[in-house]
Amino acid sequence: MFLTILNYNRGYRVMLSQALCKTSRSYTTLQLFYLMKKKGFVHSVCSYTALIYGFCREGMQDNVFQWLDFMQNNGCKPNVITYMIIVKFLFDNGKFKEAMNFVSKMERERCNPDLLTYNVILRELFHRDRLDDISELIQVMDQKGLSPDSYPYAALCGGLLKIGKVGDACELLLDIFSNGAADVAVYNIYFQCLCQENKSREALSQLKRKMKVGFKPNNVSYNTILSGFCKEKNINEAMELLYHFEWDVNGPDAVTFNAILSTACRLGNSTIIQRILYHMTYEDMKLNIFKWFKW
Repeated sequence: MFLTILNYNRGYRVMLSQALCKTSRSYTTLQLFYLMKKKGFVHSVCSYTALIYGFCREGMQDNVFQWLDFMQNNGCKPNVITYMIIVKFLFDNGKFKEAMNFVSKMERERCNPDLLTYNVILRELFHRDRLDDISELIQVMDQKGLSPDSYPYAALCGGLLKIGKVGDACELLLDIFSNGAADVAVYNIYFQCLCQENKSREALSQLKRKMKVGFKPNNVSYNTILSGFCKEKNINEAMELLYHFEWDVNGPDAVTFNAILSTACRLGNSTIIQRILYHMTYEDMKLNIFKWFKW
């Protein structure tokens, strides 16, 4: 089979190597690599990177770094994709310090991280609740002329909300809106900010205003605002929203009914309790009684 493969041009051989690595057949790819090398083929960074990706995919850490050394010893310089794959592999295996050392190694070798690499780093920082580092990295990206997508901003705002810094989150969101980098995830956090400050009506007004210019909310948007009305004990208005919102195929859901039912129970509103229980029965949703009666 390998002899037949060698008759294909370089592009096909690289594509085959990548395909084998993606199907967890790195050692088969390795055999092909050495056979091609023996026949006089000079491998490019794509071939080396494909194997590194395969080793990462199969969790072969020792092979990853041995192959990186082998690659460099053969005069092939890793590119940003090579490093990004290794950085993500280290993050996924809980090796934060080692991953960040690799980022520094990239910069020392003048292989500047690209937007994809920075997003990989930002996601890891978010999972570790390192808000100051996220903010600093976003500034670095701006200085380098890289425009982050909505995820890092949403991550930072979500983290600020998590530690109770609602005002800071709102201020950052307004900056995001002025730059035009917001999507539904960012707006959902904005609605959450408003609702946490007991400004559910303003959140609803903003939602309606955005929808007039083509904004498409999702169930999270609706649940956030409806829960805000419940938080402010505006149970009747929450019920109106339940029937007014244009829910997608999965809504209203358990989050929706839980918000209204828990508020109705606290207020002792038996009429709404009955309506919600009937609606839940109609939607074939099971009630977890232990959620409502905490001893």
